[in-house]
Amino acid sequence: MVMSLAMVTRTLCTLTRCSRILQCVTCRWKGTAHVDSLFSTPSCRGFASTSSLTVLVRRFSLCFSHRSLNRSRFSVNKIALGGAKYSHTQSRSSSERGQGNHYQDDAHVQSSLQQFSVWLEHFDDLINSHSDRCLEEAEWQRFRAERLAEYPSRELSIDGIVMKKCLGAKRYRLGKSYIAYLKGRQQQANLAALVHYVALCGECYDLSSQEEIFSLFDELKSRYRVLDVMSCDLLIRGMSKTDRWKDCLWLMEMMKLSSEVTARAYGLVVAAAFRNNEIELGWKLMTETVESAMTPTAEVFMEWVRLCTEARLSGNGKSEAMMDRLLQFMRIHRLFIPVEAVQSIQEWFQSDLIHSWKGKFATVSKKGECSVCGNYMEPISLSLKDFERMRTNFMDRVIKGSDTFLQSTPGEVERFKKFVEQTAPYDVVMDGLNVGFQRQPGSSGGKFDQAKGVFTVAKYLSETRGKKVLILGRQHMLRWPQKFIKPLQQMAHCFFAENLSKDDPFLLYAAMHSGLGTVFISKDMMRDHLFKLGEEFDILFRKWQWSHQMQILHVKPDGTVKFKAPLRFDTVVQHKENSWHIPYESGLPRYAYEVPETWLCLTSS
Repeated sequence: MVMSLAMVTRTLCTLTRCSRILQCVTCRWKGTAHVDSLFSTPSCRGFASTSSLTVLVRRFSLCFSHRSLNRSRFSVNKIALGGAKYSHTQSRSSSERGQGNHYQDDAHVQSSLQQFSVWLEHFDDLINSHSDRCLEEAEWQRFRAERLAEYPSRELSIDGIVMKKCLGAKRYRLGKSYIAYLKGRQQQANLAALVHYVALCGECYDLSSQEEIFSLFDELKSRYRVLDVMSCDLLIRGMSKTDRWKDCLWLMEMMKLSSEVTARAYGLVVAAAFRNNEIELGWKLMTETVESAMTPTAEVFMEWVRLCTEARLSGNGKSEAMMDRLLQFMRIHRLFIPVEAVQSIQEWFQSDLIHSWKGKFATVSKKGECSVCGNYMEPISLSLKDFERMRTNFMDRVIKGSDTFLQSTPGEVERFKKFVEQTAPYDVVMDGLNVGFQRQPGSSGGKFDQAKGVFTVAKYLSETRGKKVLILGRQHMLRWPQKFIKPLQQMAHCFFAENLSKDDPFLLYAAMHSGLGTVFISKDMMRDHLFKLGEEFDILFRKWQWSHQMQILHVKPDGTVKFKAPLRFDTVVQHKENSWHIPYESGLPRYAYEVPETWLCLTSS
């Protein structure tokens, strides 16, 4: 356990650059007291509400119980919201109080968060009960005193909360009067309040001024040598609207020191580059966005369409080529853009009086037929030659490359290769953990149901369908109920990797090694591997994935499994002589492994 906790701590330390965490490397993760001490340092607070939760839940859910992670989550949330720690008299270790009191801890934290939510409602009432006007100093003084009388420990965070609420409601004058109130009391506004106010100035740019934004930005640069990701993101919301928008590039580099640039930050800077005629810089950042496994924001596409419209009105003859550049970029990177962006594209086409384009929203049948024009989408086809090229490239860059060993060992990879050589080819390769975590109606989601789910699917494939199955899992799955694990190992080939190993490369290796006739079952989008293949092979990889990946829809009580079959047609921007078909995000929820079912059909007469 100490080894795993040390790995957790080193990861958190890498993300936050906080040296104090190193002191906790050998500490045991026993409850909220340890989490409080870990995340209560000033340099960690801004990080706590986002990156830490990602690390805890995604990376270490297999090392710690869900109950421990929930306690950690509540603790981190409380600190991120209020900056106050739990009383150490109420945070004694489980060895002092007994396991049963863990439930009391959870109830206490839940109650505290509910009380805090009620407290926050006073801020909403303030925002909603006033139009966007300046409040007098006496009004702010009374409101602040009343709130701190209820929660004295929120003194450090109350200013940031006020400005965050003003930002959410776009109450510029209200926020400006609060900053003036703080200055009138000769009190220096803290970082959270100032960065939210800069973002508010950007959102209400017609009311604020560049000089105001510049003054605040320069003040923050002089006060803080390093800014956290959230602060940088908020500053970009303000600075991207100004003549000094290129200062956002510096903020983006600072974000990369501790985490990743957010999609919103990329979108704001790309839009600013397009707006200021820095076209190639904008496209460079657009490429960075998709290579970071993010879809550019609607604002980016709409800004480019605006440039296309201006080019058409100017008569320079570049408008069509500019739109074609955008659509080809969307096709190459297989982007599903937001509905607002696709509507702007529709308007651009329909404003073309020469070609008389008509745009309608459509769906596509399972066979690939458009419901509006009747044209068929391109089938997903991958020749044996292209498959061999793609497979070789994958083995060289992903399996043999150093990236594989970040969460595995060379010895384990070699052991897996020998296993595959001895037992392949397979008809179906299954991500066992992924299937096990897919809850069915009536199941509790515990280990018994997880093991039963994997067993039922494997039995259906191997015995009912007569398929040769490989199940990939983790070592901890061997501790699942033996009632299912033992017969599972008899009816299918099983390989259990180390608990911290990343199993996606193993799954893809086994499926590719078995040839074009093999399918694999997983919900994972596999986007982590796409950009390791290079531009030449990313499309081939996607075509292979979409035409060979299956997902489980549901399992019937009699053990019959219904799958979502691989796609027959390609879900990308498609162009024929007199038509364009553009898949887009309708805004309705969908699983990560699913593709949108909504299209824009554009036809010309």
